[in-house]
Amino acid sequence: MFILPEIEKAIKENRPVVALESTIISHGMPYPENFKTAIEVEDIIRKNGAIPATIAILDGIIRIGLDRESLERLAQLGPKNVRKVSRRDIPSVIALKQHGATTVSATMALAHMSGISIFVTGGIGGVHRGATQSMDVSADLTELGRTPVAVVCAGAKSILDIGLTLEYLETQGVPVVGYETKEFPAFFTRHSGFETSDSVNNPKDCAKIVNQMTELNLKNGMLIAVPIPEKYEAQGALIEQATQQALKESEQQKVSGKDITPFLLKRINEITKGESLKANISLVKNNAETGAKIAVELSNIRVSSHNLLVFGGAVLDCVGHEDKNEKNRISAIRSSHPGFIKWSLGGVARNIAEVVHRCGGKVSLISGVGDDDSGRKILDHSNNLGIHTNLVIKFTNSRTGIWLAIVDQNGELVTSIADMSIFELITPNHIEKISENIKMSPMVFVDCNLSSETINKILTYSRSFGVPNVVNTVSVEKSARICSNETLQLIDLLTPNTLELLEIASKFSNKVNHSKNAEDLSIDSILDLILVILNKGVKHIVVTCGHRGVIYGRLVEQKVVYEHFPALPVEKVINTNGAGDSFVGGLIASLLINNKNKQFSSESILSAIKFGLEAAKITIQSEKTIPEELNRIRNLIQGKIINSSL
Repeated sequence: MFILPEIEKAIKENRPVVALESTIISHGMPYPENFKTAIEVEDIIRKNGAIPATIAILDGIIRIGLDRESLERLAQLGPKNVRKVSRRDIPSVIALKQHGATTVSATMALAHMSGISIFVTGGIGGVHRGATQSMDVSADLTELGRTPVAVVCAGAKSILDIGLTLEYLETQGVPVVGYETKEFPAFFTRHSGFETSDSVNNPKDCAKIVNQMTELNLKNGMLIAVPIPEKYEAQGALIEQATQQALKESEQQKVSGKDITPFLLKRINEITKGESLKANISLVKNNAETGAKIAVELSNIRVSSHNLLVFGGAVLDCVGHEDKNEKNRISAIRSSHPGFIKWSLGGVARNIAEVVHRCGGKVSLISGVGDDDSGRKILDHSNNLGIHTNLVIKFTNSRTGIWLAIVDQNGELVTSIADMSIFELITPNHIEKISENIKMSPMVFVDCNLSSETINKILTYSRSFGVPNVVNTVSVEKSARICSNETLQLIDLLTPNTLELLEIASKFSNKVNHSKNAEDLSIDSILDLILVILNKGVKHIVVTCGHRGVIYGRLVEQKVVYEHFPALPVEKVINTNGAGDSFVGGLIASLLINNKNKQFSSESILSAIKFGLEAAKITIQSEKTIPEELNRIRNLIQGKIINSSL
């Protein structure tokens, strides 16, 4: 079996994949119409967020996913050179190194072998009319009874005995779920007169049922019946009339057994002058769109049960570096300075997601991007790394966020401008739609690039579902977004720097000297600020203090219990940009991987801080904001390496 690398990677990472049969390509229509249709169907699946996996056998090799060249080759070979393959035929086609186009039963079997849960087709086979004498029952039905794959289709053709088909499926224990209908569709018509066993109105509910079947380890499949769209119903009615005419002709000519289906399909196509084929293609495309949406929701459900959810900013960073040979230091403002500019991917949430991923954690990013090159770069880079982006919102009429920064010869940040208005578009309504994802997640991270209302909504769900959260303040200005009693009491772990700590504390205490420089704050002064915030309900706080390291604090009997961790020594500071995000990401990765309890404990946080400091040390010695060397932390967290600095 050969699985296309893109599909193999997607399956391993629980990304949405949709299986497609290949019989419609080789046997359904002539070349080049068949190739054109196959490409269009795959494009529909991609546009709806999933990856298509057309299944076939070429030269005796099972192919899960066909590249463009193989797809065209199959289309050109046609029915004379390609066998129509059911489950029964798979071994012989492989052994004899033949070409095979998979039917519903074979596609289901091979999809399951490769780990694909959603399969889209036009319609299924069923119990044929007169089956009490002929015993002509499609292998599709028995496959549905023994293979745990969800088949998205337009029901069964009315040339079949639909009543007996549904009875057979019931006997096999196969749920028949109507999509936005309670009536089982009969392919070209929305109406058959028979009810489905269940009905759902959206892709998410469909995905929930599919996932529940997997959780229960049931061995049967599931049929998701999608009616022909209403705009095609008039065309479908004409085809249904042709079907009834063809049935009468078959009875008059005493056509039976294995000859009846080819006879009927040929006559229907002749009577409708090819319109039945066009309608068939429209059905498959509609099913492909629905199936892709279900696959995306299923991926979201499965990913959320294991992945850290990271909410916040994903931007393009533009950083200007002062020339190290320049004598007029950049501190002289209102002047131009020689140097160089670097573009990279950034945003606190995106950076945290990458750090956690590189440290061995599973991550889903929830952010907002524009429909532009910058947005596509962020999504492509994240997907290639293995960070899930299914929940990232694409705003068509907005630009992706940009962070413009200037750093001096020592790599220290001088100033920056953040163009991040796009994150204001992520509203509490967006969060409400993914509340189930929060409920199933092991942990939630939120940065303050989001609005106060949206942050509060996320934290409210986090607290009500018992899912621990980490909040990063991002900047002095944005730290104000959590400065309310209502929000602070929802925070499990807060990670500000000293400036942000000072800003938040000053909102709640008149005793705080807001004009005081953060660098001048003593440890005791920092502890006083921590006490102000802990008294507002925050459970744990970790303050990053630059070259002085970090301070952890929690409240015990109205007093701050704290521990100070000095920064790890480094040979040379190359770039401090990203060090804070690397610290927080390393800390979160440790909590995610090693903290088996649902809630944070002081012990787990103290242990995690050590890994965060190690991550910051690696970043400070790199020119990159999030360096690849952070992969080393993965082994440290998992206890595979004992490092002296820890």
